[in-house]
Amino acid sequence: MYITVLPLDSILLDVVYESGEYSLVTIDSFYGIAKDKKIIYITDSKVLGLLTLYELGLRKPLSIRKSMDFVFLKISREDVFNNGEIIVKKVDKSLKLISQNELNYTTPIIYEWKQNCAIFTDDENKISYMLSFNSCYKKSNSGEIEVYECINDFGKFYVAVDIINCIISQSISILNKISELAFGVRFLK
Repeated sequence: MYITVLPLDSILLDVVYESGEYSLVTIDSFYGIAKDKKIIYITDSKVLGLLTLYELGLRKPLSIRKSMDFVFLKISREDVFNNGEIIVKKVDKSLKLISQNELNYTTPIIYEWKQNCAIFTDDENKISYMLSFNSCYKKSNSGEIEVYECINDFGKFYVAVDIINCIISQSISILNKISELAFGVRFLK
């Protein structure tokens, strides 16, 4: 018997500053700029993070201490997750930031695409991952690969579909890297 679960994980990140609709969060020993609970920029310098936060938020950052839930998408069976422009690996209860260059062809979870629904069955662990979308809009295509921007209750995702197989990411640049690994094709942004 298979258990069906979402390929999503809710992870608490510490928010240390806010400016407008932007936040500065800590991940591992790095600082990330977040908007709408998506990491859009990452740096190893707190000062650079604060300057970027000030520039984007258009007001002086306010120092705060709180935790906020972020939705991370599982992109590998090896506990590799994606949120916005970052890729992290879960090690015990902590997150380790990894680069796109650390991904390899065994990394991507390749789903079966069925009308706005992606399904992956892990026979070894008897788990099915399923992610369905309320709506999908075609963004582009490159040969047989079609790229969609899809939306559900958890936010916006990007899906690259190769006939019946697909991959999912929360970022076009990361989707492009995973597409190269899974399908051998890069597409234009």
